[in-house]
Amino acid sequence: MLSHTVSLMAGINSKRCYESFFFPSMTKGFCPIDIPAYKRKMSQLTSLLDKLNSQTELPWTPLYSQTGNLSSEASPGTIGYWALAATVLFTVVVYVFENYLNQRQQRSYQLTEFPKQLEITVGKIDAEVKSKPISEEKEDTEKEEKSEEDKDKPDRNAPLLPQLRSKFVKSQAYGMDKIVFGMFSEFYGTAESIVFLLLGYLPYSWDTAKDLGAKWGVEGEIGVSLIFLLLVTLLGTITALPFELVRLFRALLFLYLPTFSMESNYTPL
Repeated sequence: MLSHTVSLMAGINSKRCYESFFFPSMTKGFCPIDIPAYKRKMSQLTSLLDKLNSQTELPWTPLYSQTGNLSSEASPGTIGYWALAATVLFTVVVYVFENYLNQRQQRSYQLTEFPKQLEITVGKIDAEVKSKPISEEKEDTEKEEKSEEDKDKPDRNAPLLPQLRSKFVKSQAYGMDKIVFGMFSEFYGTAESIVFLLLGYLPYSWDTAKDLGAKWGVEGEIGVSLIFLLLVTLLGTITALPFELVRLFRALLFLYLPTFSMESNYTPL
């Protein structure tokens, strides 16, 4: 009974809202929806979609373009008509493909069990080495005391399988950290490239180099090109420096801190 009443009221309200929306002058009922506010929201959404559609129409033009740029007036059969959109699309496709490969590699670093096939192969190698006779010189060398620096180095005469097992977890943690950080770095690099393309960073840098060359008394294309290269390299170094420092810092942690691994509840970046 209650459900029937609710559905009946919903039908009445729907009819009233329909009449209020299309025939506001003829409507005498009450609609629970604020029709004027709803119309304003729909009008704003429509204008936003129209503006977005106008901005994504070909040909794409960067925010900053040099004098004499004809990409906005290019016909569909010319390269300039498709240049910017095709470049952005190609950059995104390359990033998606590389990210797919990185995700496959990431799944392999999530394995915590030592590979069975590798264990069998290394076990055969250890068995062959163990079956060979050891010379007297090697026996004397093994009896000598090792320095503190030599203790961290792998023992060539010891079986390989236990050494590989002890390093497996740490190498997996290092690989996971490296691949995750690399994925984040590639995402930033791709986003930065697309933003620079859409903003027109390279034309702006060239015009800035020309202005600086005129201000500093540098004439000729070679001098302007050197200033342009200096500006681009400087900004590229500034944006890449934090990633390089973090990569170097985490690599040093893995090298000099044995406890910096998954065995100590380490979580990759």
